[in-house]
Amino acid sequence: MNERQSLRERLLHNHLSYAWLINMMKLKGFEVDKSTVSSAVNGTITGDRVAKINDIGHAILDKYESEFLSSMKS
Repeated sequence: MNERQSLRERLLHNHLSYAWLINMMKLKGFEVDKSTVSSAVNGTITGDRVAKINDIGHAILDKYESEFLSSMKS
């Protein structure tokens, strides 16, 4: 089974910033600051909040990749 890419790898691959991700999280009703996202993505903090950041972040990137990138191919 393949490991899922990390949030950091996915952001880099899609040329997106932490600021973009934080803004998208805010639009979803999840408030988080850049320091917390950076620490979560880099693995320097752990816990429930990190799991939530990962879950929401991957969901946002899944939607971005399926909608935005697929529209660029058409």
